[in-house]
Amino acid sequence: MKTLVKINKKENINSYISLCDGFIVGLEDFSIDYDDTFNIEEIESLTKLNKEIFVAINKNIFNSELDILKEKLFMLDKLKIKGILFYDLSILYIKKHNNLNIDLVWNQTHMVTNYNTCNYYYEKGVKYGFISGEITKDEILEINKKSNMNFLVTIVAHQVMSCSRRLLLSNYYNSINKKYDGSLKQIKEHDKTYLIKENKDGTVIKTSEVLNGISIIPELLENNISYIVVDESYIEKEKIEQTLKLIEQIKSGSNREKCINDSYSLLGDNTSFLFKKTIYKVKREAQE
Repeated sequence: MKTLVKINKKENINSYISLCDGFIVGLEDFSIDYDDTFNIEEIESLTKLNKEIFVAINKNIFNSELDILKEKLFMLDKLKIKGILFYDLSILYIKKHNNLNIDLVWNQTHMVTNYNTCNYYYEKGVKYGFISGEITKDEILEINKKSNMNFLVTIVAHQVMSCSRRLLLSNYYNSINKKYDGSLKQIKEHDKTYLIKENKDGTVIKTSEVLNGISIIPELLENNISYIVVDESYIEKEKIEQTLKLIEQIKSGSNREKCINDSYSLLGDNTSFLFKKTIYKVKREAQE
């Protein structure tokens, strides 16, 4: 099992090189939920780090963007990157109809939740799946067991709650005759606080609490999960460095219980949905 870091700030990459197996980076003009994105030349430079590089193209694509998207995919296909995380199905279409060799990662934020759909996309030529963050540990293991895909599982992150193509913050500030300054904001609902950030391609809302799934790493290892992901977004660089060191110790089998307890002190003990099953009940109307 390999460890990937989702890079939010370019300047932090050098701090993580010796602590992980690879990086997930956003592509300039084609990614949301990244403060910093990378152009093709910068991505080519990353491939020389001897790390696995995944490139995220995770926004809805307009028809007017298809030609430039195709051009970017042809460029990426020539680079030694591990794969492309895709949201819009146009990417799968372009790969198939142009015989591109690059591997794809199905990364539709809240959709990668069952093995049947994973197997469908695998048959369409998609090698990887990025498992959604709102399912349980047991469901993750079941999907991994019953699908042919290789999976990425987020272990540490401010989790994405929703994404919108709309410029929600700009619209709000315009309504009160102010201008959005581009920074990370907080919104409050009842007793909960959420993080919200906008770029020119949309708005992302995240949890303010950090997901800490480090305790399930031993089980993920035993069940041959391909990748775990640490998202550095809005977490101090020093905490990410310490987190990666703890993960490597756990993967090596040393001091697992202590490392897990240390992670609680470092990141908190929020495990989100990993151990919380959601039960849906269908309401039946009384028959006459």
